[in-house]
Amino acid sequence: MQAFLQKYEKLLEWQGECLVWTGNRGRNYGRLKIRGVKWRVHRFVYTMVNGPIPPGICVCHSCDNPPCCNPKHLFLGTNKENSQDMVRKGRVNGPKGIRNRNARFTDEQIVEIKSKYIPHVVTAEQVGLEYGMNPAYVRYLCSRRSSR
Repeated sequence: MQAFLQKYEKLLEWQGECLVWTGNRGRNYGRLKIRGVKWRVHRFVYTMVNGPIPPGICVCHSCDNPPCCNPKHLFLGTNKENSQDMVRKGRVNGPKGIRNRNARFTDEQIVEIKSKYIPHVVTAEQVGLEYGMNPAYVRYLCSRRSSR
């Protein structure tokens, strides 16, 4: 592990207890190539510290931080166990409504928007213009597909 830390020192950064890979990433997981073999950094570190990873097994993060490669945060699990861990920790599809940090409209505004849109009477374009919202999003909110 010490050799890895020395070699890749410039691409690693401590953020709290996480050792974060700041180099090349794919889907937010660190990536590197060693002797022609492509690795996800957390899987490489796990292998270096603990030995081979059995086929079909995931290297999971107890910290839920994909670029973290702190060996203390890594554990093995099946796809099912990894998914169950994600659900248990509430990381499925992120928070809804105003609990989502990217939300632009309150739940009350969404209810108001839904009540104003009446197809062929008050158009999605009119409602969208009033709220600064794309008309397609107005139609989506008022459809049965939307959970808001």
